[in-house]
This record gives sequence, C-alpha cells and structure tokens, in this order.
Amino acid sequence: MAAVPHRREGCREPPCRVVVAVVTVVATVGVLAAGPVIQNRDDARLAAQDDENLDPAQYPGPRAFLEDAPVPEDVEVRPDPTNEEHMLPRTQPDGCYARFEDTDLIRTHDFNGSDEPCAYGDVNSARTMYLAGGSHSEHFLPALDVVGRQQGIKIVPVLKMGCVLGMSLPKLDGEDYPECDEWDGKAQQFIFDNPPTDGVFMTVTRPTTIEGDGPDQTPTEYVDQVKKFSDAGIHTWGVRDTPWAMQAPGVQGNGRLRVAEDLGSGQTADCGTDEHSSMAEVNPALVALSGLDVSELDVTAALCRDGRCPAVIGNVLVYRDGQH
Repeated sequence: MAAVPHRREGCREPPCRVVVAVVTVVATVGVLAAGPVIQNRDDARLAAQDDENLDPAQYPGPRAFLEDAPVPEDVEVRPDPTNEEHMLPRTQPDGCYARFEDTDLIRTHDFNGSDEPCAYGDVNSARTMYLAGGSHSEHFLPALDVVGRQQGIKIVPVLKMGCVLGMSLPKLDGEDYPECDEWDGKAQQFIFDNPPTDGVFMTVTRPTTIEGDGPDQTPTEYVDQVKKFSDAGIHTWGVRDTPWAMQAPGVQGNGRLRVAEDLGSGQTADCGTDEHSSMAEVNPALVALSGLDVSELDVTAALCRDGRCPAVIGNVLVYRDGQH
C-alpha cells in the first residue's frame, strides 16, 4: 500500500472489513451528481456527515486515496470507534426498515407506528428514487441523502435486513428466511405499481458465499431483477458491494472493534482486508448487466488502494462492523 503521512490505517492482525460511512458520501455524490457537483470531495460534504463538523484538512477521508490528499499525524480517528451508533444510517433510529421478523414494507417511521413518511434527501420533491434491498443498500443512505438534497430528489427506503430484491436468501446462520420471500413480493409489487421517477438504487454484486467469502459476483437473480426494471422503464443505479473482511473462511472480522482495540493499546498495526481476496479483478456487474438500463457505480477506489482496504482512511473510520 502506498505510504501516506499518517499510518493509523487499521487495527491489529487479521483482515477487518469495510463500511460505508463518510467515505461513500464523497465517492457516491460524484458518481450520481453532474456539473459543478462533481467537485464533491470538498469540505462541506465531508463535514455534513459528522455532527462534529470535522475539519477536512485534518480528516481528508477518501481524498487521501482519490486525490492523494495529505493526512496529518497525531489526529484522533473519527467517528469514535468505541460506539457504532453514530455510524448507523438514519433509517435505523427512525425505524424505517423491515426487521428480520417483518414481512410488510415499512413506509413510515417507528416501523409503521408513526404517520411520518420514511423519506430522505429532498423530502418535498415530486422526484423519487428508491433505495432498495438490505443493509448493504442501506449503508449508502448518508450519501444519497446528500445527493437527494442537492439534486431535488426524494430518497425512499424499501429495505429489509438480510434481504434483497428478486433473490431468495437464507439467514446468515443458514436457516430458511421465508419472511424475506414474502417481503420481496410486496416490495416488487410496490415498486412496479409506483415506479420512481429517478430509478432504483441497489447493490448488484455480492460475495461468493452467504458468510461473505469472496470474490464478489453478480448472481443471475440480480441480472433478472435489473432486466425486469429495465423492461418496465425503471432505471437501476447498480452499486458494487463493498469488500467484506474475513478473518478466515466463513468468519468475518470487525474493523471498528479492532480499531478501538488498536488505539486503546497504543499500537498502529495494519488492519485492513486484502482487496483481491474480496473483490474480483473487474467489477462483475459490468459484463453481467451489459445492455440493460443501468448505471454502474463502484466506490472501491475510495476504499482500497494498492491491494489493501484499510479500516481507517484519511483519519476517518470506515468500518462499522465486519461487512458495513
């Protein structure tokens, strides 16, 4: 990995894993927005995603990779790695996602217990984009919230934990997940009955195994789902999933906890994941979805460099756990 001035880019020993918090705000805004908004890797957007209003000169985040921005030493990692709550997308505290036991779409706050609609970005806009799938779609919400407010698009979550559109999945422990199948049918019916003006944003790759082992792939079911959207005149914003950090086959690491452990011990050992063990050499969705109405998005360059995907980039923690 090419050296940068600040070496605190990980935790200890085994691969940790990635997450999309502040990092993808910078990377994704530039992909979706146009014109002057291409200058997305700037002070305002980085600061907008942290209540502390971090100084971008001290916390360049992904600009350390994307622009070779200098990374000051002796700066505390932010967000605080001892607590994951401030790294959760707003759908979590708002209760705007379907839990594992839920089968209905969650359309309003507090798991449909409130009258307040689940909406982000420009909540008053007539333009709509659906953020659809599971937690690996959900963790892009902070970036889409910024895009939506800037571009005048309402971001509507259509989310269920551990579930995706168009593909039957087991739970992580291998148990059947019939709640996912039931939710999927309702989610697709909602999308086709209420097509969004600005498309569906969803992941279009996933690891080889349900546990998270790589490399990433684009399953046939994902291709079929995007084709269904294309045939219905619905555009897909297809984002490549982020690298999963595995300590061993079938065993995930936890980047946030390892960073906290590392900093607490005063060590600064590397704790990243190997990019090539998690990610295919070429984004598999590029070929799999060729010819369909899809915009391919890939933020890997903001997360990985020289074959490593560290837990801290530009003094910013980019891991929430072992896969987000």
